[in-house]
Amino acid sequence: MSTISRRAEGGSTDTIPGGAEVTERTTPSPLSAPPRPARFIVVGLVCLTAGLAAAEWLAERLAAERQESVRTTTAARLQARADGKAATIEAWLDGRAALGNRLLRADLVRLFVAESSLAEAEPDLARALDEQRPYMRQVADEFARQNDARGVYLIDPRGRVLLSDGDAPPLRPEQAEQAREIARGDTPRSVELAVVEGDVAILDIHQPIARPHAASADGGAVGTLLTSYSVSAELAAFLAPDPLASKPEQTRLLAADPRGERGRTRLLTVYTDGLAIEAVSEMARAAAGEPAARTAGGAFEDENWFTRHATVSGSGWTVEQRVDKRAVLAPVERFVTTMRAFALTLGGFFGLLVASLYWRLASRYHAALARQYASMLRRLGIEKAKLQLVLDHTRDLIVLKDETGTDELTSRSYDRDIAGPVATAPVTPGEAAGPGRIDRDDGVTSANARAAIPGIFTEGHRRAAHEGAFLQDRVEITIDDRARAFHAAFLRIGEPDEGGARTLMVARDVTELVESEAAHRHVLTCTVQAFVRAVELVDPYLQGHTVHLRETVARIADVMALEAEERRTVELAAELSQIGKIVVPREIVAKAERHDAAESRIMRTHVEHAERMLQGIPFGLPVARVLVQMHERLDGSGYPRGLKGDQICLAARILAVADVFCARTRPRSYRDRLAPEAALHFLRGARGLYDPAVIAALSATLPGPAETSGIPEPASIA
Repeated sequence: MSTISRRAEGGSTDTIPGGAEVTERTTPSPLSAPPRPARFIVVGLVCLTAGLAAAEWLAERLAAERQESVRTTTAARLQARADGKAATIEAWLDGRAALGNRLLRADLVRLFVAESSLAEAEPDLARALDEQRPYMRQVADEFARQNDARGVYLIDPRGRVLLSDGDAPPLRPEQAEQAREIARGDTPRSVELAVVEGDVAILDIHQPIARPHAASADGGAVGTLLTSYSVSAELAAFLAPDPLASKPEQTRLLAADPRGERGRTRLLTVYTDGLAIEAVSEMARAAAGEPAARTAGGAFEDENWFTRHATVSGSGWTVEQRVDKRAVLAPVERFVTTMRAFALTLGGFFGLLVASLYWRLASRYHAALARQYASMLRRLGIEKAKLQLVLDHTRDLIVLKDETGTDELTSRSYDRDIAGPVATAPVTPGEAAGPGRIDRDDGVTSANARAAIPGIFTEGHRRAAHEGAFLQDRVEITIDDRARAFHAAFLRIGEPDEGGARTLMVARDVTELVESEAAHRHVLTCTVQAFVRAVELVDPYLQGHTVHLRETVARIADVMALEAEERRTVELAAELSQIGKIVVPREIVAKAERHDAAESRIMRTHVEHAERMLQGIPFGLPVARVLVQMHERLDGSGYPRGLKGDQICLAARILAVADVFCARTRPRSYRDRLAPEAALHFLRGARGLYDPAVIAALSATLPGPAETSGIPEPASIA
């Protein structure tokens, strides 16, 4: 038996579990006489004055430095966001203009416009053009329908409409004038933003039409192609505030007014109720204290806003990014207020310190009483001091049950979170995870957790009493309207007897880990969706193809009864199957005709590009491997590595069949679409290339008699 003593006169001896003795012997020590009050008052006033002065000086200095830092950081952030949105709008405008290349490059369109200018003097030519006009109108209607254009116009050099689609509104005077300027060669391309019918933004793109068989319009234009689009929703999306921004920022677009009023600007702003478009003058903006938006890097600060600008190249537009000045500087003002409050608190602290020191030294009675009170608390708590110290400070749920299942010892966190609050426990099915452990506990549902929640762990205590050790993973409990997850470990203490055995449970809160995993899955899903949208911008045909491909592989996975991870892998691979085409030149990806041999070799490199782009992304699944193998064929004739047979994983074989099926059942410019039955017949006819079991599963997903015989058990993806 060991003894821990603190010896003086008098005292007592206590024993803690385990046999150790603590001997407490204390006597009051003599106290010095209390000091004079005047000295403490003077010292306290001096300390208080010095502390307040130092705190005020420090607060002003730190506030000035922080304001400068906030201004610098805000300017850089606003400029970066303005530049980014300007680049986005510029790329969007280029994409819109590129839609007209199909008409601009068509010799038939060029010849029609060129001959229309000569038809007035040649009646025979005029009659021939009139016969051709219905077909040309059909071309314009088809272009407008495919590209959701508000109007498509072919305009001669004098600003007269030669041809427009059937739904195109009448040509406005400013549109005709701009067409004449384009035909004269004053500008290679014009982008105008008009407003009709209230706040509907209309984008007009004027492009010169080159002479027949000419490489470009540099040698003179025979007319102008005007394409008009309703772009309110797209501009609202570009200008919408960042939902993650910590400060109330606002993005505005300034575009020249095409109505011809000098010094006026179209100002587009996104408010909570939608896109607002207003015409303002530079003089009005100056009178309101707003900086002129001519070039990037103008005035940064006015009375109400911090502002930065970026120019959208090739359009004459300017992106204005601004943030509320008061909101930006509010933290600095709060900091100054906090520092002043801290100074007052510090002064009060010094006053209390002086007063407490005085009264401590002045009162022997209070000091002796405090020591006696502390000694009494030590004697009362010595029996369970060591164990209770752990139980009182741990965040884990700890409970020791005796042989009858009664709580013998519990941690404070267990009493607070489990035995105390009213909560509910969702019912989750039990699932074994190997000898001595399960993944989920058979929970119960109860309105009063004081009786029901501890019972959630009953199965764990029972299994531990028989098996010695037991684990419960992801026990889900709702506490204070918040779902929480616990990982519980059970251990038998000693050997069981007729009445049972003592068991110890330690449960750790893993809610943050579970939520982190869910957040990771959400970020991964958003990343995949961003990749898909990027691919669709390269080739509009791929927009429907990716959706069709994902739905097709999902149906095949249902028929083949794939495991959850296998199904998730093949669906992710389907969504990312075209990602490598972002790197391939767009003129090859979006080419309307069949690729020649050289272009086909370049197109095939999209597989290696996809593999490199997906390196390092923590899918937790072999998505990249499936993407690399989806163009391999069973006979070894595929690419990029010429794999054959079982060297190709099941997910890649599924994706290969679905990709060919989806491609064949969608039309391209150089061929018509096939009916699903014809596409299926094509796959069956390509013997030695595709997995027959996958083709049979695909057949089972189509309407009508399903050919499901011969579908094997799915192989492992790993």
